[in-house]
Amino acid sequence: MTTHLIGLSRAKFTELAAAAHAHLKPLVLAAANHGVVYGTVTQNAGRFDEPPARRPFVLIVGDDMFETLGPSAFHSKSLRRVLARATHIGINAADLNASTYAAAADIAAQGGNVVIIECRPETEREWLAFVGRHVPTAAKHICTPNIAAYARASGSA
Repeated sequence: MTTHLIGLSRAKFTELAAAAHAHLKPLVLAAANHGVVYGTVTQNAGRFDEPPARRPFVLIVGDDMFETLGPSAFHSKSLRRVLARATHIGINAADLNASTYAAAADIAAQGGNVVIIECRPETEREWLAFVGRHVPTAAKHICTPNIAAYARASGSA
């Protein structure tokens, strides 16, 4: 079974923006005002459609439910295909930061393709390794409560 994209009208997206959580509001408005494809894929949802090639997108990969399961909880081929088209990838293992989602909306509104992986600290390194293997050239943004764990890897100024 494949999870299909469902198109909504601009009016419906505008209506949804009024009720959306603050961090998601910029994404819903980007869909309403800029034709950005916006969607969410949840754990164990199975195969899912790719966004149309002619439109920019923001896809949230929701691996932060009751437990975090890592990349294996998502249809591998579908996930690899959408990641291959991503120009920017965010891995969010920290608190919801509205500015991260607003930046994703801005990137997509300018024609970029963004995947935001919402996970927990336990699987952030697994997700980072997966993304690194499958899309090494995409720009990456990591929101983590474990910043000290990366200090040696990034060096110092």
